[in-house]
Amino acid sequence: MNPLKFLNKNTAILKVFVFAASAYPALQLLYSYKTAQLGINGLETLIHTSGFTALILFIITLAITPLRRLLSYAMILIRNQYGKRLGDWNWMVKLRRMLGVFSFLYVLLHFNIFFYFEMDFDLSELQIEVQERPYILVGLSALILLFPLFLTSTDFSMRLLKKYWRRLHRLMYPVAVLIAAHYLWLTKPGVYDAYPYVLIIFLLLIFRLLDYLKIIFKREDDGLIAKR
Repeated sequence: MNPLKFLNKNTAILKVFVFAASAYPALQLLYSYKTAQLGINGLETLIHTSGFTALILFIITLAITPLRRLLSYAMILIRNQYGKRLGDWNWMVKLRRMLGVFSFLYVLLHFNIFFYFEMDFDLSELQIEVQERPYILVGLSALILLFPLFLTSTDFSMRLLKKYWRRLHRLMYPVAVLIAAHYLWLTKPGVYDAYPYVLIIFLLLIFRLLDYLKIIFKREDDGLIAKR
């Protein structure tokens, strides 16, 4: 039995699980907020959890294409009977859009929690905060760049924009840099929790660059093979 064929045919079931898993942190935050179970520093919990969830979902979204390529190559190396073609891993691509949308929504939630509870939706206060804490501007820039990607995350947008859709969605890469910079910048001195996630983003960007330049892989009918 080919499990990848099964996954490709039953992507709708996977989407239900991914949707539930992606929505769970927000629902948990809402429940904790309504029942006053956010802990001693409730605002910090709200801001950190929403931001960290956005980061994880963004990394997963960014990792799908490299992971798909690596898995295809691995199946060729071990001479597996299935999984050699990129099409065998199409189920991963079908989940990418949902993960990307959820990532944007958590970034938006992250910013609005900060803007409401810290700034009371006061733009003048936000301007002062941006001047004093530039990492806020970096994070806000990432949110602004993600917005057109969110708006064009539909099949209709792909058909309408055609080749320009792919060019527009390359904004993912500067967004990745901004997100990494935002997370690293706000980390307190001597705390290294952000470093593994920033390193993962850096490696994914390097991989995508090398793949774009066709330095790592070249395409063949039966999948991908490494350049020698």
